[in-house]
Amino acid sequence: MEQAEDNFKALSVVFTEQQRDRLEKASALPPIFPARFMVRPMAQQLMFGGTTILNRRG
Repeated sequence: MEQAEDNFKALSVVFTEQQRDRLEKASALPPIFPARFMVRPMAQQLMFGGTTILNRRG
């Protein structure tokens, strides 16, 4: 019971925006397939065939 009460106290912890950003960056997962593959120029060429939309590729 004591451990549960200690755990519930953690619910009152408030982080600043900078602390939340730092935690988000530290816990971000590295991109995996297919995200890592899809940003490669060859994959972009295969998907879009060289077309552009609003002067942006991809």
